[in-house]
Amino acid sequence: MAESPKEPGIDASDGSAFPLILEHYMLNPASYEIPLRSMYTLNCQTCSLAPNSAFKESAFANPAMQNSSEPVADAASQFKAQLIAHIAKSPQQLSLPVGFMVNFVRRVFAANLETVDFPQALTALDYLKNLERRRHKDVVTAFKSLAIDVSNDSSPFLRCSPHQKQLLQQKYPGVVRWIESIEDKERKAHHYYKNVCVSLRRWTLINEIWLEPFNKANCLAMLNTLFPPLTPLTATSKIPNGELNPEDLSRQRQGFFNYIKSVERHGKSAIENVLKSGARPGEETAWPLVHEFLQRYLDVAHDTIYDCSSIQNRDYLEAEVRSKTHKRSADSGVSFASVDESISTGSRAVTPSEKSRSPTPDSKTNKSTLEKINNQLRKIRSRPDGKDLGRPKLSKKKSFTSIIGGRSASSSSDETPFDVDEFKRQRMIWEANEKKRAKAAADAEKSVFEK
Repeated sequence: MAESPKEPGIDASDGSAFPLILEHYMLNPASYEIPLRSMYTLNCQTCSLAPNSAFKESAFANPAMQNSSEPVADAASQFKAQLIAHIAKSPQQLSLPVGFMVNFVRRVFAANLETVDFPQALTALDYLKNLERRRHKDVVTAFKSLAIDVSNDSSPFLRCSPHQKQLLQQKYPGVVRWIESIEDKERKAHHYYKNVCVSLRRWTLINEIWLEPFNKANCLAMLNTLFPPLTPLTATSKIPNGELNPEDLSRQRQGFFNYIKSVERHGKSAIENVLKSGARPGEETAWPLVHEFLQRYLDVAHDTIYDCSSIQNRDYLEAEVRSKTHKRSADSGVSFASVDESISTGSRAVTPSEKSRSPTPDSKTNKSTLEKINNQLRKIRSRPDGKDLGRPKLSKKKSFTSIIGGRSASSSSDETPFDVDEFKRQRMIWEANEKKRAKAAADAEKSVFEK
């Protein structure tokens, strides 16, 4: 019986084409990018390709966590891992959902340094890079949908020209407010990502240096992966797998190369100061600060992608912004309903608007004697001297406004009438103070990044 032919694919290949692909990549390093984990594998001198092989654990994790006898993953986790591997092997690279990338990065780079999943750090850095590119792409797409020309100034982030804002202000003021909001998020995302990208790469390399036993070859491989050397091609073009300019790249690379040589000669004590560099008072390391900036970036990136996903055109966005503004102003209003709504209609006082209404035909004719007597009693009770007729006493309850303002639940005749103008004036003062506080906080945050 003849053997069935092998199905085409990577498993059926003899691997003879891999060197040609690698050679083509090495000749054009500025035009191709490969995942950081694949680059680290290529940079290592030896690597195990067995299916059960695993990367080294975190140098900062507790021994109990590393020596745990529990299974690595349950059935659901294994299914998800196989699904991700299937997507990675697809001929057409599919875009992962934004929520998946955000949650994966949050899980890998946990708040506690001991629970950071450093074996997955390279994959998380790739997802973080893809998230930033997705955010930038969605902003550009949204601007194109609104027919907005991006400013060509020296700013590193996307901006709309001031002249175009002035033209839009007359007909589309809501669109201008939305553009300014996106520009503010664009500026924050740019500063957050630049700091987070460098800090996470530093900590991933620090973890590799801190592992026991010290392996200089693996440390140099990780150094070449996270901070690759400069070449004539990378000096004049975009640096693959990185968002650093050549100066920052060279400085970080040289610094960690010296750290690796120091640890080889003098042990880990040579880089203990690196763990505490940039730490806030009361914290052992600078990781909590790095994690805080990472959370800020993920929140801003997720919000920006969400805001840009539903943009269609100027008219649609203008109507949406106005509807949201109208809802906010309606929610912030005050209800002027009477506190005596629980009183029955027979004992309720007639308002001037009700007196001015013209009587309907049904009210003029076909009235019984009891209805006529009831109308007469209603008129008498509405007079000031009608207290002697024995108006039933009602239980006095505090209204919501009285509870907030600390007002006593006195009768309507003893209470001070509500002043609408005074309320609006106090609200305007409060809103102005809140805007000043928000602007001061934004200026302080901006000054921190610009230093």
